[in-house]
Amino acid sequence: TLGNLVWNDANRNGIQDGSELGIPNVPVTLTVTYPNGNVVTVVTTTDGSGNYSFANILADESFDGVGAGEPTFRLTVATPANMVPAPIDQGGNDLLDSDNPNGQVVTLVQGTANNQYDFGFMPALGAIGNSVWLDENGNGVQDAGEAGIAGLTVALTGTDAFGNSVSRTTVTDADGNYLFADLPAGTYTVTVTPT
Repeated sequence: TLGNLVWNDANRNGIQDGSELGIPNVPVTLTVTYPNGNVVTVVTTTDGSGNYSFANILADESFDGVGAGEPTFRLTVATPANMVPAPIDQGGNDLLDSDNPNGQVVTLVQGTANNQYDFGFMPALGAIGNSVWLDENGNGVQDAGEAGIAGLTVALTGTDAFGNSVSRTTVTDADGNYLFADLPAGTYTVTVTPT
């Protein structure tokens, strides 16, 4: 048998920490390639706690009579919506670090259970930005020829999807543009301090 966990790496460190929850309904694919070229693909889905399991896997070529040699096993995990894979192989503990969801080669011995392959995903980061400009005709629309305003302080405040307070400031560039990058999902307010 083969299995473990797909989890939400909330602190983005690539290590499964005790408070981090599993992700349900994630497709996990096991691909078995035999020495004679036969390929078998099996798909399962994580349960409500993020666990997955493959049972009754033929791990030794000699059991099916198709030829000598050992098969190779590869796990791939579908990336959940609005998430990205966590850093892999962090911390030096295979039981807690995130493995490669894009094709992790696994080891399986007939008659044993291997439960060391776990996969972390973290919320994708986004960005908020645009420009601050001088509305010369007062119509609330940036018309052609209305230039950006450089050097203004722009503040971003709010709460990310994990309930953490977020507060950042930046200054508009020479063209009046500003950008807050690497933001986790959340609810934010942008304010501009006029001069």
